[in-house]
Amino acid sequence: MRLFLDANFLIYLNAAEDPETREAVEDYYLNLVANHELFTDALVLDELLWISKKKYRMPYEVTVEFIRSVLLPFMDLIPLGNDELMESLAILRYGVPPSDALHLAAMKRKGLNHIVSEDEELERVPWVTRVWELGLSP
Repeated sequence: MRLFLDANFLIYLNAAEDPETREAVEDYYLNLVANHELFTDALVLDELLWISKKKYRMPYEVTVEFIRSVLLPFMDLIPLGNDELMESLAILRYGVPPSDALHLAAMKRKGLNHIVSEDEELERVPWVTRVWELGLSP
């Protein structure tokens, strides 16, 4: 399956402090890498950098190395441009936040329908299937 990875999952993967949560997220990621084609966009990586620093006090250098060594070798980065922006404006009608609308627009233009995310509001978009099997709480 082709899956888009949302920032919340990557933040857990990068910054989870609880050993049980960390193990569950790492095992899930290894399964995703082994069995699926993975995608994300630069806005997700921006969110990952910002939240990891702001909420978890992870230095940018640590998260940058995480992106370089753990994420980018195993996924494709979808570019964001004018077409994605225009598509995201139409997606806003489903009541999702603007950043999520941009992710969904990138997904749509790439032909993706599945997103690994804990954001339940994404289920309002009829062509999106949210995948979240971790049972983690924010």
